[in-house]
Amino acid sequence: MKKRLGPGRRCFGFFHRSAPLEPLVFVWDILDPNKLVLDETVQTADTAVFYSINSQPGVSGVDLGNFLIKRVVGEVQSEMPNIKNFVTLSPLPKFSFWLNSFLSSKVDLELEKSELDSIRSLGGNHLEWPIALKNVLTARGWISDPQKRSILKPILLKLAKIYLLDVKRPNSIYAYDPVANFHLRNGASIYSLNWLGDTSYNGVRSSYGIMCNYNYILDQIESNNEAYLKRGEIRFSRDVSSLY
Repeated sequence: MKKRLGPGRRCFGFFHRSAPLEPLVFVWDILDPNKLVLDETVQTADTAVFYSINSQPGVSGVDLGNFLIKRVVGEVQSEMPNIKNFVTLSPLPKFSFWLNSFLSSKVDLELEKSELDSIRSLGGNHLEWPIALKNVLTARGWISDPQKRSILKPILLKLAKIYLLDVKRPNSIYAYDPVANFHLRNGASIYSLNWLGDTSYNGVRSSYGIMCNYNYILDQIESNNEAYLKRGEIRFSRDVSSLY
């Protein structure tokens, strides 16, 4: 808390009078920690990125996130009218766990022959590309090798798309990934996947460095929320659609 709050940093939250010291849901807005006021560069920005959105476990079934986001959007736009886009930069915390199981099963994924040959060459020329890919990812040294990163990029992005759009929780219509489920329930759409968005140890270990932009399009939040909650429909951009 002390690290996240300070000069140039803000936190918006919903509180209830029954628990005045416990925010029901809150979102962090982190600016340049060395500046107390917004400079000209920030004033001309057109996109705001939510750093983190959290809610209390006791209200996890209540969709307060989209209400808070709307309020925050109003506050930000009143200060910086040029801001038109509101997105997150989010992790895929269970991607590597899922992918390990996925590659251990019968995989049906359309890959180019050149991609398959490249994966096999990286994984010791193993005849089965899923095993070869597991060998490369388990070694983890690929993150510091430009050639390996180049080969793995299209493959892992395709797999990340499958993970976010197609993999569901057991006996459910909702996304398996907990972060995706949170933002989709709040009315966001999936805007893009970011290769090497987080190359920290934890980022590589949990999601192979891939991060996701969830886009909160103001006039689509309610319809996206309803489509996801009622039918499990996930809205996504053309950039995501073109991954394969």
